[in-house]
Amino acid sequence: EQTEQTEQTEEEMGASEVFLPPCPSKEFQNPTFDEDAFTLEGDWNQLARLFTNLVNNAVQYTAASTKTPGEAFIQVELQQLEPPSKGRARNLQFLTGSASWGGLPRPCYLLQVKVTDSGQGICASALPHIFDRFYRADPARPYDRAKGAGLGLAIAKTIVENHHGQIEVESTLNQGTTFTVTIPVFRKNNVESPVESEQV
Repeated sequence: EQTEQTEQTEEEMGASEVFLPPCPSKEFQNPTFDEDAFTLEGDWNQLARLFTNLVNNAVQYTAASTKTPGEAFIQVELQQLEPPSKGRARNLQFLTGSASWGGLPRPCYLLQVKVTDSGQGICASALPHIFDRFYRADPARPYDRAKGAGLGLAIAKTIVENHHGQIEVESTLNQGTTFTVTIPVFRKNNVESPVESEQV
C-alpha cells in the first residue's frame, strides 16, 4: 500500500483559515472557531485536507439532521496540551506506534483540535469501523459510508498517523458527533527535522 510522503512546513494560522467549508448550509448557524493562532509543523496540504474533511463531514450530516434551524451547530476548538512524560509510556503509543517516543524527542506540546456538531450522529455499531477503508454501513442506518464520509475518514486517519498523532470519535445517535485530533508539535529549534523543511 502506498503512503503519502510528508513534506514538512511551518505555518501560523487561525482555525477558520483552514477549516471553513465553502458553502455552510442555511439550516444551521455558521461554524464557530476558536481564533487563537497556533504553530504546527507538518505537511500543509495534508493537514488542510484533514481538517477541511472533518468540518465538511460535520456540515453534511448536521444539514441532514432534523433539528430546528438555528439550533444546530458546528464548533471547532483548538487546545494546547502538555505532552506526557516518557515514564508514562502507555500513553505514548498513539504518538509513535510503540511504547516509547520511537527515536523522536519529547514534543514541546500537543495540539488538540476538536470538531463538534449537533447533527444526526453515528450509530454505535458503525463507530468501531468508521476509519476503515471501504467499510460500508447498512444504508438503512443514519450514517452511511456510501454517502461519502467513509474513505475520507480513512484518509484523515492516515494523515494523522503521518504526523505521529491520534484521531478519535465520540458520537450519540440523534445528538451529535465529536472528532478529536491530537498531534505532537516538535519545534524546529528543538529537533532537526528528518525531512526537508520549507518556510511558508
